[in-house]
Amino acid sequence: MDERNGYFKLENKPDGTYIRVYKSEGGGRSLNFDEVSTYLHNQNFADFDIKALNSAIVNADGTNEVKISELQIGNIDEIIDLKVASDKTVAFMKVYPACGTGQNIVYGDISFILNKFGVKKGIIEETITQILDEKIYGNMYLIAEAQRPIEGSDAKLEYAFEINKSSKPKMNADGTVDFKDMDLILHVKKGDLLATYTPVNPGEVGYDVMGGILRPKQVKNFPFKVGKNVYLSEDKLQAFAGADGHFVLEDEKIVVYDTYVIEGDVDTSTGNVIFEGSVKVKGGVRAGYEINATGDIEVIGIVEGAKLISGGSIILSKGIQGMNRGVLDAKGNIIAKFIENTNVRTGGDLHTESILHSTVYASGEIVCAGKKGLISGGDLRSGTQITAKIVGSNMGTTTKLEVGLDPMIIENFNRLSKEIPQEQEELLKIDQIISFLNKRKEQLGTLEPDKLVLLQKSTQNKIILATKIKGLTAEYEKVVEQIENKNDGKVKISSVAYPGVLIVIGNIKYFVRDEIKYSQFVRDGADIRINPYI
Repeated sequence: MDERNGYFKLENKPDGTYIRVYKSEGGGRSLNFDEVSTYLHNQNFADFDIKALNSAIVNADGTNEVKISELQIGNIDEIIDLKVASDKTVAFMKVYPACGTGQNIVYGDISFILNKFGVKKGIIEETITQILDEKIYGNMYLIAEAQRPIEGSDAKLEYAFEINKSSKPKMNADGTVDFKDMDLILHVKKGDLLATYTPVNPGEVGYDVMGGILRPKQVKNFPFKVGKNVYLSEDKLQAFAGADGHFVLEDEKIVVYDTYVIEGDVDTSTGNVIFEGSVKVKGGVRAGYEINATGDIEVIGIVEGAKLISGGSIILSKGIQGMNRGVLDAKGNIIAKFIENTNVRTGGDLHTESILHSTVYASGEIVCAGKKGLISGGDLRSGTQITAKIVGSNMGTTTKLEVGLDPMIIENFNRLSKEIPQEQEELLKIDQIISFLNKRKEQLGTLEPDKLVLLQKSTQNKIILATKIKGLTAEYEKVVEQIENKNDGKVKISSVAYPGVLIVIGNIKYFVRDEIKYSQFVRDGADIRINPYI
């Protein structure tokens, strides 16, 4: 059975006004008293029997006529009722039957009502024809529907290979860590496809039934940026390697770096190595020498008291014996067999088997795994977590482990704390010069040519310096916020922490006074809590 709402018809008779109420069918909505009452009042017909009307609606069967007034309601044309949804996305129309000799609606009546209520978009002409042809009283006809916006899509960059390779070395079955075959460098050949770019699609606006604009969701856009040794296709949508090397994302720019391979040691035969790209040393690096590369540094042999600075990652297959002058400084990750007597700084994670008497600052994790998994002596700071088997020694070696604050953020805080007052002092000096020269100009009416030039330069310098201070202040506020919001971190020890170990999480300290085994240290309010190792 088709769904049909309940409806009513009025009829004038010599002794008054009668109503015939038809019940709903097929799950349609039943007629209610308020709807009929509102209709009668809109016809200025208020003198009706409320009880009789309510009885007719409650007992609706379409056969009985119920008298509701001693007065005649008169002749009423078919009436159109238009309802527009609150969000203006749809409009419905209902037709009430005529009474007496009232006129039936025509096309122009429907157009008039739509125009009167401001419905001018998405009008469904087929529905108008349907209303006029079948005219099912009580039915809610969908007369207008919004033209929905066509959603766009974000710009997208798809790489031709996996660019987020794991930085963690492989664990062997015997518990050792494989620092040799880690395949962390993304090697490419000249002509290789690197990435495909899909431009942003902004979508198309739509309209509600009143003609208001419906906008698609905002999409994200970004440019397709390429750098050294990369070229684009004719349509500018694909990037290809222009040389053999390895793939790097540098400030959201696709770059291919050539790799400089040294077959032997870095020593007197090579001198210091400064290279724009990656460096691979098949031998070792002797004490006193330096490698400075914008890409990755990989050393197969042992590194002695040398300095390695990398714009990418550092991989040492055999580790470093720093001799208290060795330096490892990487913006990316550092992986080394062992680290002894070395200053280490990494913008990523550090993985090694042992760290002895070294200073280590890591923005990411510090992990000592493998057979030894040892940290003994020195000062280690991690922005997130430090994991090891053994920390300290049974000789009470002083060992400091600090987590929860990125060392780079602390350095920025210290730098900005000094730099901002210095620049403000310089700005004050410039203000004093400008003030002096302006007063002199007021007194003399003019300035000597050299002092006029000085005034102009000072004014320009003031603008430049004020802009710089504003930028530094914004950076300082951001750093302070990072420090205030970053007080978590964790130290995990799978075997034992010996007395002499100091653990710091945020600004909370914990001194290990007795051996603590199989534990993890976490921040708990103003204290450090010791949980079982998981």
